[in-house]
Amino acid sequence: MQKVERKILVVEDESLLRNLIANLLESEGFLVQSAGSAVEAKRVAKLFDPDLALLDIELGDGPNGLDLAESLLSLYPGLSVFFLTHIAEPRLVDRHKKVVSKNTGYLVKSRVAEPSYLVTALDAALRGKVGIDQQHFKTPDHIFTKLSNTQLDVVKYLAAGLTPSQIAVRRGTTPRAVRNVVARAIDALKLSGVDEGLARATLIREYIKVAGTPRADG
Repeated sequence: MQKVERKILVVEDESLLRNLIANLLESEGFLVQSAGSAVEAKRVAKLFDPDLALLDIELGDGPNGLDLAESLLSLYPGLSVFFLTHIAEPRLVDRHKKVVSKNTGYLVKSRVAEPSYLVTALDAALRGKVGIDQQHFKTPDHIFTKLSNTQLDVVKYLAAGLTPSQIAVRRGTTPRAVRNVVARAIDALKLSGVDEGLARATLIREYIKVAGTPRADG
């Protein structure tokens, strides 16, 4: 019986890493096409018809990997989606995107010690056998696990440079309510013993460390 070659679309904006991943997967017998942006990925997918899309979440200017996954799944419902990112869990970026399911692979780059780990995980995803070892978002290792979705949303907007008044408009609430959410986030992370301005700056710094700088329009 002729071996069926499985096709993987690699979407990563860092060219060196993109090429390393593509070369690794090709050496393991996969057919691979790659793209450096969401726009390019959609164009490649139309011609390539991949079995799986391996996506970074941060893709520079324009749509991120979660946006891209949503778009690709609407066009190709049978596509397997797998995220390879430094972001510990997708709700740090956008908790409203419903593209991460029980069948979605999600590996954090810093937790992938060996190339074989990635290959094994992708093979599991292609077979519809994604387990907890291939879903790092289920065992996140960052301080924001203690925050509610509302608190995360507000911290994300702060990290994007918005003021409490601007966040209030965005969320349909009041500046006072936003400041209360920030205060609860500070308490939850045990930062309340320091100056309020320093505590807020720490929130922002730590958020950017684990999730990157968010878009103000996100």
